[in-house]
Amino acid sequence: MKALTPKQKENLSYLIIISMGLCCAYFSVGFHHPDEHFSVLELMNWKKGDTSWNQFNWDVQRYMRPFLLPGLLYFYSSFLDFITVTNPFTQAFLFRVTAFFLGFYSLYLLVQNISLKENKPLSHKLLFLYSIWFVPFILVRVSSESVAASLFFLAITFALKKQNLSSLLAGLLLGLSFNVRFQMGIACAGLFLWLLFIDKRSLKSLFLISLGLFVTLCLGVLIDRWGYGLWTFTPWNYLKINLLENKVNSFGTSPIYFYLTKNIVKGVPPLSLFLILSSIFFWIKKPKHILTFTVLPFIIIHSLIGHKEIRFLFFVYLLTPLFLLFFKQRLVNHSKALRLFWKFSYAINLIVLIKVLFSPAHRPIHAYSFIYDHVPAHQEILTPIQDNQKHLELEMPFYTKDRRTLKEMTWESIRKSDQDKFWLITSQYNEREKVPNHCNISYSLYPSWLLQFNFFKWRDRSSIWTIYRCRG
Repeated sequence: MKALTPKQKENLSYLIIISMGLCCAYFSVGFHHPDEHFSVLELMNWKKGDTSWNQFNWDVQRYMRPFLLPGLLYFYSSFLDFITVTNPFTQAFLFRVTAFFLGFYSLYLLVQNISLKENKPLSHKLLFLYSIWFVPFILVRVSSESVAASLFFLAITFALKKQNLSSLLAGLLLGLSFNVRFQMGIACAGLFLWLLFIDKRSLKSLFLISLGLFVTLCLGVLIDRWGYGLWTFTPWNYLKINLLENKVNSFGTSPIYFYLTKNIVKGVPPLSLFLILSSIFFWIKKPKHILTFTVLPFIIIHSLIGHKEIRFLFFVYLLTPLFLLFFKQRLVNHSKALRLFWKFSYAINLIVLIKVLFSPAHRPIHAYSFIYDHVPAHQEILTPIQDNQKHLELEMPFYTKDRRTLKEMTWESIRKSDQDKFWLITSQYNEREKVPNHCNISYSLYPSWLLQFNFFKWRDRSSIWTIYRCRG
């Protein structure tokens, strides 16, 4: 068989990367964290008039969420509506695809322009980066963490070019990144320090970057005015409520070493050990590198804040494969024992990658999809209440365009219902034995063969959405 030419290898690498991104965008339905949905998609949906203001938590109602990302999606969704692509699940898929290509382009330019003194072709470095299991997953997220990181990578690329227009564009992108997620201000400050003290950038260049940043900050205020319908300064609201009022710590606090220990477990060991060690190795060997100046302060400040979540460091995680490449070339490739350990770690990573590419981010979204496709708007959907407490509701109006709700009834009332046709939704496995005989399962969150097993009592601890078609 004829060997592939370098150009063919390059094209194949990009084809694999794009295929992984599209695959992940298709299967990774839902969200990694509720903020990804309620502070973005539902806020956009509220602007379109399809979500009630009362649906939101205090953070949105106190105007501390920037409207830039929901605003962009508002126009995107409105355009899709105009061309009759109104299915919310199709729209969400296209949002994820767009987020992936933004991330792909930003990382392509970043890896192309930063200096790591790697001998591998650009396409090979990018293929390695995207083969790390969490990279495709993060890039398809339509979340402030993911989109802000992509915009910041683009800002770094333009900042490195040292041209007047590039400096202005870098400032505009930094401002957009900040307006999507305010925490990126830490990385922006690190970049400015690098430009000033390490790169010795001219005052004119720094002025143009600052000008671009100022323009987009003002633009953010105008977008918030348009989005919320009143004048407000969301960056100040965010700072005042979370830090000055200490609201952020009301969600729980973690020790300063949280990100170190948690990432070892969540990052899939032993790969996570390589990623952490390689990051530390890079910062020690390259203390004056632009990535050290932007990443390290970001980690330190987030570690000092009491409330911590894995998603807060998505920006950092996207860069760790680059640190790993640096580490591999200088240490791993020169030790037989490390090479064997690395191959074992990478093999586990690939297994996890395959699972991630074909798994939903939030499994109950499939139940919403079934309701949208199969349950007519005029037919009622019942759900049982126990001890006068509601335990199931349709909380995501973006996916229920007809604003349908669940009708709560006791089990006795459900059994005595004289309706000719109705639907029933339960969320606990032990409720199945209470379902009337004239109701048949139309949808289950998990396949029936899997539900036959109850290892470690997983069925009792899990939310298992089941939809029944009932005939009186």
